Amino acid sequence: MSKLLPSPKAQAKFMLRHALAVVKEMKLTELSRDNVKESVMLAVDKILAAPVEDKTGEQQAVKYWTKVKKYLKEL
Repeated sequence: MSKLLPSPKAQAKFMLRHALAVVKEMKLTELSRDNVKESVMLAVDKILAAPVEDKTGEQQAVKYWTKVKKYLKEL
């Protein structure tokens, strides 16, 4: 993920929009919006599970990505 947006809500919208655009571009018509959303949420889970070297920033990162996941569910 090269682009991190300041607000978790904006990040969730960006990720979902980007993922949907990729699906459209690849003409993967059998994938529904829910499938794509689920895949993006799995990606967020992997981000949350990844070991973090910077322990001081870890709690902030976990809070951020947990919020991103919450907003994804709501989209």
